[in-house]
Amino acid sequence: MKRHESLLLKYLRTTYPNYAVTIKIPSWIMSEYWRPTYLLSAKRGRGLIAVDILLSGEIPKYQYKRIVSRLVREHTHLRVVLVTLEQTCENRPEIKDFCQRYGYGLKVIVPGIGVQTIVGIDLDPQVIEARLAPEEGWFPTCILEQAGGLERLFFADVINEFVQDARKLGNNQQKTLELVFKAISRLVRKHSSFSQNLEQFIRLARFEEMLRSIPPERSEHVFHSFRVFLAGCPVVEQFYDKFHDAHKRFCIGDQRDISVEYAWLLTAIFHDIGRAKEATKQTIQSLQEEFEDEDVELTMEASDKFWTRPHNITARRILGSLAAFVGSAQRSDRWDAGTLEGEESEGITGDWILMYKDLNRHGIIGAFEFLGRIVRNAAAANEMRHRPFILTHAAPAALAILLHDWRTWPKARDWNLYPVNASTMPMAALLIYIDTWDDYKRKGAEAKVRIKDYKVDKRGAQVVVEWGDSTEWEKQNMKYDAYKKALIEQPFSLIIKAGMAGGL
Repeated sequence: MKRHESLLLKYLRTTYPNYAVTIKIPSWIMSEYWRPTYLLSAKRGRGLIAVDILLSGEIPKYQYKRIVSRLVREHTHLRVVLVTLEQTCENRPEIKDFCQRYGYGLKVIVPGIGVQTIVGIDLDPQVIEARLAPEEGWFPTCILEQAGGLERLFFADVINEFVQDARKLGNNQQKTLELVFKAISRLVRKHSSFSQNLEQFIRLARFEEMLRSIPPERSEHVFHSFRVFLAGCPVVEQFYDKFHDAHKRFCIGDQRDISVEYAWLLTAIFHDIGRAKEATKQTIQSLQEEFEDEDVELTMEASDKFWTRPHNITARRILGSLAAFVGSAQRSDRWDAGTLEGEESEGITGDWILMYKDLNRHGIIGAFEFLGRIVRNAAAANEMRHRPFILTHAAPAALAILLHDWRTWPKARDWNLYPVNASTMPMAALLIYIDTWDDYKRKGAEAKVRIKDYKVDKRGAQVVVEWGDSTEWEKQNMKYDAYKKALIEQPFSLIIKAGMAGGL
């Protein structure tokens, strides 16, 4: 608990500035043999907030149903807040239901990141709504402006055509979706290394095969992935040489075959494919909550058979080798594509196996869904001369996908992969940057956030993000704070300015 204590106390001071931790326990609490972890007393008045930390999620039901609930009724100035770990709350959705039923607040600790409200109390900051300037479509004007007119990227003409066509479609969701898939199909065929045989070799000419695994009602993941791709293209063009120099260390075969824009295409388009399984588990957990039968338990976890399949064994070896290389290699070293598996990679991949099993970290799920598919198709093909090209681009893309999930960052410290070295892995840094701020229309056609401005120049990229709801802003602000610590040794700036509308 001690490693979470400072994080929680900082949150409590910020969220409840008119309260302070007290060691004076009222006699009416003492007499009930109930001891919350912290008791906050109002600096003025009689208000009390009892904060009880239950990391395991085990709630003393009799105590909280009978004793604590009675104290709250008898002492109207008392509020009760339960605190647990984010993963505990995810695995046990009944905790949220219990708090809502009995009128307790619920906060979750995201280790190493911050604290988030799941069930609020009346003393939480008041919800504020601000008007956002309306914008049509699923691609903000400022992103289209930066993505248009590119020249250095080999598929610049496809992007420019998409930008022109997207402007004409407004809020037509179906036609915009069709335009995105058409653009993706053209992009994958555009590189000079792609012959018809290579297209068959990777069997990914229709990228939507994987994207469509996301439920139809969640097409915002498709738009989001392509927005991330578009927003990153002007950064890749502006700093092409820096991306290319970093990528040379991961190259298998001829360095003249490196295409950083193709690696960025793979990274951006596939970065969220792990959300399909993650969302399925969340749905099952919700069903368990609604079912309300303590004798029946609905669960979902990955089968151990996943890691016995040859293509997944190879993908694990490749990605583990690359992770160990990035975490410990000298700048002059070159990756050997996992020819020999070392102890460092075995330790890292052991953690991945355990985390994958829980199906609650979409970055890890997506990295292996993506790279495993690539490896399987490579093994089934006869085009051996193309395999180094695919590996050179797919493996770094998979590692970037794994690292972009900010809830994985605390554990990534153990792998020496966090904070992310942006000079070593600019592709991962760029994905983390854009994925952090792109929440535009992620939950439907009505935007809760506005991309007010986005600029890319010789210094780097800067975005201005406005939120229209303070509750949503509070949830996302923890993510922005985490981002500030996520990248080191940046070869160019990647700046996010975010806040409530009208306050920037």
